[in-house]
Amino acid sequence: MFCKSKCHCKSSASCDTDTGVCLGTVCENSYMGPNCQQRKIMPKYNQKNDKKLSVVFDGTIQNTKATHCYHTQHTMDSTVSMWVGKVKIKRLVVYTLQSEIKLFQNFKVYASDRKNISNGTLLYENSHAINPNGIVDINFPLSKYGNRLFIVLPGNNRKLNLCEVLIGGDCNSGWFSENCSRECHCKRLTKCNSTNGDCIGGCIPGWKGSNCYTKCSEKKYGEDCQQSCSSGCLDSVCHHITGYCTNGCQPGYIGHQCDRVCYRHTYGIGCNKNCSETCIDQLCHHETGNCTKGCLPGFKDSHCLAKCSRHTYGYQCARKCSANCLYQTCNHINGRCINGCIPGYQGHYCNSTCSNNKYGFRCLNNCSKFCVDQECNHIHGHCTKYCNPGYQGQRCDTSCEHPFYGSGCMTVCSEHCVDGKCHHVTGFCNKGCEPGYLNPLCITACPRTYFGQDCSKKCNHTCYNQTCQHFNGSCLEGCILGYTGTHCSKVIQSGEQSQLDMFHILTAALVANIIILILCVLCFRYFRSPKTQPPKLLAEQAFAMGTVEHAEESDHLMSDQTNGGLRLTDGSNADIQCEDEIIYMNVGENDIIIPDSIPVDELQSYIQNKRNFEGGFGAEYRRLSQNTEATCKAANLQENKAKNRYKNIVAYDHSRVILEKCKDSDSDYINANYIDGFNKPKKYIASQGPTSAIIADFWQMLWQVNCTKLVMLTNLIETGKTKCEKYWPDKEVKISGDLKIRCIREQNFSDFTIRSFFLQKGEEPVRKLDQFHFTSWSDHGVPPTPTGLVNFMMKIRNDSEAETGPLVVHCSAGIGRSGTFIALDFLMDEALHQGTIDIFGCVNRMRKARLNMVQIEDQYEFIYFALVESIFLQQTQVTIENFPSFYQKLNEENEENVSCKTLLQQHFQELQELEYPHTSQEFLETAKLKNNLNKTRVKNILASDLYRPYLKPAPDGQPRYINAVYLPSHENPRNYIATQMPMKETIEDFWQMVCDIQSSTIVMLNSDDSMDETCCKYWKDDGEIEFGHIIVHSSKAEEKTDFMERILFIQNSETGKQLSVKQYQYTSWPATSAVPNNTVSFLHMIEEIKQHIQQTQTNPKAPMVVHCLNGAERSGLFCVVFSSLLLLQKERTVNIPYIIRTMQLPRPQVLTDLDQFKFCYTAVMEYIDRFQAYGNV
Repeated sequence: MFCKSKCHCKSSASCDTDTGVCLGTVCENSYMGPNCQQRKIMPKYNQKNDKKLSVVFDGTIQNTKATHCYHTQHTMDSTVSMWVGKVKIKRLVVYTLQSEIKLFQNFKVYASDRKNISNGTLLYENSHAINPNGIVDINFPLSKYGNRLFIVLPGNNRKLNLCEVLIGGDCNSGWFSENCSRECHCKRLTKCNSTNGDCIGGCIPGWKGSNCYTKCSEKKYGEDCQQSCSSGCLDSVCHHITGYCTNGCQPGYIGHQCDRVCYRHTYGIGCNKNCSETCIDQLCHHETGNCTKGCLPGFKDSHCLAKCSRHTYGYQCARKCSANCLYQTCNHINGRCINGCIPGYQGHYCNSTCSNNKYGFRCLNNCSKFCVDQECNHIHGHCTKYCNPGYQGQRCDTSCEHPFYGSGCMTVCSEHCVDGKCHHVTGFCNKGCEPGYLNPLCITACPRTYFGQDCSKKCNHTCYNQTCQHFNGSCLEGCILGYTGTHCSKVIQSGEQSQLDMFHILTAALVANIIILILCVLCFRYFRSPKTQPPKLLAEQAFAMGTVEHAEESDHLMSDQTNGGLRLTDGSNADIQCEDEIIYMNVGENDIIIPDSIPVDELQSYIQNKRNFEGGFGAEYRRLSQNTEATCKAANLQENKAKNRYKNIVAYDHSRVILEKCKDSDSDYINANYIDGFNKPKKYIASQGPTSAIIADFWQMLWQVNCTKLVMLTNLIETGKTKCEKYWPDKEVKISGDLKIRCIREQNFSDFTIRSFFLQKGEEPVRKLDQFHFTSWSDHGVPPTPTGLVNFMMKIRNDSEAETGPLVVHCSAGIGRSGTFIALDFLMDEALHQGTIDIFGCVNRMRKARLNMVQIEDQYEFIYFALVESIFLQQTQVTIENFPSFYQKLNEENEENVSCKTLLQQHFQELQELEYPHTSQEFLETAKLKNNLNKTRVKNILASDLYRPYLKPAPDGQPRYINAVYLPSHENPRNYIATQMPMKETIEDFWQMVCDIQSSTIVMLNSDDSMDETCCKYWKDDGEIEFGHIIVHSSKAEEKTDFMERILFIQNSETGKQLSVKQYQYTSWPATSAVPNNTVSFLHMIEEIKQHIQQTQTNPKAPMVVHCLNGAERSGLFCVVFSSLLLLQKERTVNIPYIIRTMQLPRPQVLTDLDQFKFCYTAVMEYIDRFQAYGNV
């Protein structure tokens, strides 16, 4: 390492810098040994006696040929002697002829000061086989042995062969060992023992041991090996002398000893990597490259090389892209929306709404010029201040329909317009007026002395006061004296005048006598009538409905109404005692524990525990307050009693809605109460359903409280009884008191209807009110599943129209269904804001505001189930704009979930855990009849009597059954029929069903496997086949990518009726797979089915028939995807779990596989990306 030794190579050749071994040559003549560091002794010999001996000492080593060797004669004890002088000898190397190795065995070496070996010292005696290379290397302790050396081959007649002899003396300074191949490592270059290398003064750095020939251990170096290699050395290994890192440096270190960290902005092995430019100040850890100060805005991860996900941006990617960015994607650094904005927004960050009377995608659309002030909603273009006179529709882009005109299209054209038509803005009659009316509105009759077309004719001067009928000129007050006739144009002769006067006198006398007779009869009946006091209505009767089990809402109540009109029943004049309530409670129910609040994530387990507890929800329900302190004085006023639908359900005084008195009534009473919302007083009004007597009061209340959203939870007639009067108009303008009401739109959904109305009072601006009418809640307690009501409530909560007044809610009595809905909405607000809910407390508070809110135990229990489902479905509903980011998150692990499940897996699990209070599987009587058991392929997949199609009886009069159920879409409760592939026993029923429902579409999701004996092919390829009285003719199938289309013509041979059906058979769905092979082709088939239905469906409500082998698994997946795409197109929202829930009630086996659940989301995402440009979905 320090180059302290000199090379001794022949011809000044180079040597290895570490070991001294000569490269490609031999040692100088004076040196020998592997490192050429041993002095070679050149012996003297008697050249005169044997000149050939010189070949042994010429330095040429060649012992393969005899010509290069010296040999003695065959003599006794053949000997070669050589004079070495007075030097120390420690080594002798003898090369003998390789071909005669055996002859050289047993040779000896002597030393002597004499010319013969007498008294000489035996230095070496060979006793073992000689190395095949013919080399014998002999080492002696360094010493002076004699002036001469003798090599002797004992024995008779032996020949000594020597090719080369090397005599080694002492080692060069700094070397030791027998052949001087080891270098001394003594401190301060002191000489070491040439034999064992022992150093007297210690070792130089890097070495240890008595002879200083042991290197420091690989992690130590330096003097006495006391220093540790730098931690920056790779594997902590360094050179034993210098401490230089022999394997290089650890990442992040430089220098011979790797004791310096990388320069700024560099890192890694050899510091040859630059810190990421996206590190703050481009500073990173010298070893790992991790940015030490964090990342510049827009980047994340340890090296700041990863951009923020497409939904986040900024420092630490902590900011979310604006929800107004299209697909919620933005520039990862500054948050600018890279794909533009969702409809209604503009600017780099999409934080500005459309301006300058623009709306929609990229704010390219102009608000209708017929919007008031041309102002409209920036998203959908609906006019914010309604329409200019003469226009209607949400965008005010439609002129008033005949016969309406003016503001809100609320005014009817004059009936005196020619053809009844007028200008939609002004009301001016297009073709002028009928005779007798003045232009332009034709509502003003001619002045009393004019008549006819345009009032251009003057009344006959012979009319009395010259006044006449404005349209035909006939005299109104008769004729002046001497004239007669309708127009007083005929002159009266003298006899005729007397007769006419007598007729007038007699007529007047007869009328007077009739009036007197009527007055007498009325007086007589009044004085003869009995003066009885009305019976007192007991409190027990008035409130007994709160203490017994009931079959339906109307059984709880005592009606004051008949279907024909309003009448007072017995006891209607009695005061209602609000404070007298009878409460029945089981012994021990006071011991149940009702928590003040329940954490949302513990609600499911609370329900389960409650159901397992004896008494369950009933014990909790019976603890509810009855509000014994409330009064009902206003309801007891005589003029108000007739305004109550049920005489024991009235409005409390302290919370009732007080109407403003109007000119037609002095009463301020209506059977409605304010209910406080969560952190919002008087958020709701709970009202009874209008009766014929209070329709005007009801509309007045809606106007007075400035209601914009009205919730109706009853049908007009249920089980043959009137539950609510129809208080709204269809298309005509309805006049109610001072209000004009007109229905401008009606939208029908599977479980509800939404109607929009314009209201106007006098000359005040037109207002808009939306009525949300839930139609799937019969008067028997609760809906069969919470899903429909939850979706209905979400529709109301997500409605973009602002609530300027209370949310008015009514059913029939305004307590049961209304209380259940209000409680559910209240508790959803509480759950979202606090993460906890207090159902018992909520209902108690409502009951303090209105009598018996949440009327029966089933409704109270239903709230619990509905809340669980509502909280879940609220999380899974997403708009089309946000769906891409939502889809990305589905497959990410949910950090809040200890099981490390993805969001998709978590949602699927929660979906499976949702319960139904009641199940359709309780109604399987028909499916389990003995003669129907062979009509089912899979024994646990049966059709409920509540949801199966009922077929026409067979020709023999026997009822038919088919294993099929109706499945809903969001708009149509019977959009699909899911059934099994026909069997031999069901094929006639299958075609009878298709004919009965007049379906134009069949979707087949299984193969027509001829090997499956249970599958019966229900058509004949390109031919005709009969099944009973049904004849099926099939055209040749048209093959498309992964599916086939067939036209099937159906004819009933008995009735002659015909039907054309298109069948779609999907062919890329392996029997062992839960999902189709190709999402794109599956969606292509759905698109073609949608187009077919739109183009050819004569009955838009007719369901499509969807079948697979069992009528559930594949059929369910198809229907869920189809409905999800319909919802996406119509509502611009996605909520796959909601769709699944609606279908699992009639068919519980729908979509119970995680792969199918994932496929639904994938299909929707694929549809958005591939099939629809954003603005067209």
